Amino acid sequence: MKNKTVRAMTLDALFLALLIVSSFISIDVGYCKFTLQLLTVFLIANFLSLADGLIVIGLYIVMGLIGIPVFAGFGGGIAYAASPTFGFVYGFIFVILLNHLFSDVLLKRMRNELWKSLIGSIVSLIALYAVGFVHGYLILTLVKGKSDFTLGAAFGLFLAPYIPFDIGKLVIASFISSRYVSVLLPSRRVHFNEIDSTNTYLKENYRIYKNLSFVDASYQSKGKGRLGRKWEASKDEALMFSVLIKDKKLLQNAPILSLVAGSAVFKYLKQIGLKNVSIKWPNDIYVNGKKICGILLESVSHEKIDAVIIGIGLNVNQETFPEGFYRTPTSIRLETGSTMDLRDIKKDLYKTIKEEIVSFKEGTSDCLKVINEHNYLKDEKCFCTYKGEKKEIKVLRIDDEGDLVGIIDGDEKKIISDEITFE
Repeated sequence: MKNKTVRAMTLDALFLALLIVSSFISIDVGYCKFTLQLLTVFLIANFLSLADGLIVIGLYIVMGLIGIPVFAGFGGGIAYAASPTFGFVYGFIFVILLNHLFSDVLLKRMRNELWKSLIGSIVSLIALYAVGFVHGYLILTLVKGKSDFTLGAAFGLFLAPYIPFDIGKLVIASFISSRYVSVLLPSRRVHFNEIDSTNTYLKENYRIYKNLSFVDASYQSKGKGRLGRKWEASKDEALMFSVLIKDKKLLQNAPILSLVAGSAVFKYLKQIGLKNVSIKWPNDIYVNGKKICGILLESVSHEKIDAVIIGIGLNVNQETFPEGFYRTPTSIRLETGSTMDLRDIKKDLYKTIKEEIVSFKEGTSDCLKVINEHNYLKDEKCFCTYKGEKKEIKVLRIDDEGDLVGIIDGDEKKIISDEITFE
């Protein structure tokens, strides 16, 4: 539960309440009782994650079985398990499971969210009918002693009258979720006390968060650096966070987003008074020749890029660093002599990054100009890998595509992606 946000728990509680209320709203037509319960279950399957959906349905079933009258017709109590219709209640678990199986696994490459939801809902409805039908038939024939009760009679009692209405419910739920799922997505700023990696978390959960969502943690046990390195920092000493990009226009320029983020961090550090700030292509920020910030860009792709996660680690209050660095890093505290409030930095830096990304999308960003004017690599003796060989490079500039341009063996060459070293 340590990775579960207050917002997510609140959303679970709201859907649980909606499920209970929808069970009470019914229209009786002869012996049939039509409720909005199944509509809510389909909404839960479409709006909540698999884990949250199962939690809500599980709590609903447990509440009913311990005697709270939450089932249709204000039913409840352990004896309800012997009711012919109880199979349709625990069958909701299969609705959640199958919806997510289709949405997250079998149909994950399908781009039409409405059709994806419809297919998953139809399959899960069939499963629900199977579970409910078998349960009801067995209860009536074996428990209630109605040995002459036929399968045809069971079909007419449990399924036939409800099929048109249930199909209508799943269509409505699919339409609502495909059009308005972003309305109930978790907030754009999420904090964890401890997590393995904010980048990993967003890669696994990007579907349920809005564009430009900001996820940070007081401590990351498996923080990521570039080229498979580990990013380590003691609790509350560094600002470690990730920003989610889902906007289609931004995703078309994904390789430049690390530079956009770097420009934003540069501007923030200058804003709080740090001197001699520079940007090392493609992903580091330096102060007085020492690294203070690293940026890691990761993408989520299924045939095309679905999302990009910008991971940022900013040294804030560290005074010592482990050995093994080519040049010992620095921190805001070391540069200013003051302990910084991570909450204030988080709020202000997120605002700066968001503004820079929006500016880049609108075509008004000056990030490339900023990077070229404060390029740490310019005039430095450094090396890169070119055509499989280590080569000395004289860096000239960063071009409009975010690539590094320099002189290698006397000729101007372009480096698309590489780590620039100094030895």
